[in-house]
Amino acid sequence: PGRTLAQDAPRAVVHYDAIKAEASALASLGLPLITVIPQELDAERWPAKSPGKDGKPKPAYTGKNPSHWLAADKPRLLSHTRPQTIEALHAAVDRAEALGLPIGLAVVPSTTLVVVDLDRKDFNNDQAMEAAYQGMLAAWPELANTRTERTPGGGLHLYLKVADDMQSWRNPNGSGHYCHFSTDGSGDHHGEILHGRRVCVTAPTQNGRGPYSLLNPE
Repeated sequence: PGRTLAQDAPRAVVHYDAIKAEASALASLGLPLITVIPQELDAERWPAKSPGKDGKPKPAYTGKNPSHWLAADKPRLLSHTRPQTIEALHAAVDRAEALGLPIGLAVVPSTTLVVVDLDRKDFNNDQAMEAAYQGMLAAWPELANTRTERTPGGGLHLYLKVADDMQSWRNPNGSGHYCHFSTDGSGDHHGEILHGRRVCVTAPTQNGRGPYSLLNPE
């Protein structure tokens, strides 16, 4: 009792100035951006609207959903449909820095810019995921020249402009788009195309597992 989240939160390294600088660079390229609180917050204090299948509260703040701090003990969710202006984003970072609390950066994909998300957990080992990535580079060498990140979990993000407004990924019934994909023709799930409702946390954000590190510049 009497302690605040600012006192109890794990101390992840946050490079506030670097986040603002990267936000400005990405915004100049026309990418919609939003802040995230890059750690999962206590589900008992801030539960999601509906509980999990076990009846226990689920966290409203997962470490990846759009959010920022209003005060030391007042996180606030943000709508992914309303990206922040660069001024509002910088202000949110400054507020987090003044509070000594973690903050991160995310891109809001669309049907004109998407993020290919290779999930490490969907491969048997690091070598299998690296082989899949190298296979993609062999098939489409231009992928070596786009913004690419390593995630804290060992996965990869590749940022791509879309030529057909995602029409080739539209469901046959016209309701939305496919997002899961396989890298080897097996049908096994190896990653997702992040677009529309799925925001993508981006470098130089750091969470409890480590940083999102930039391998290739945008």
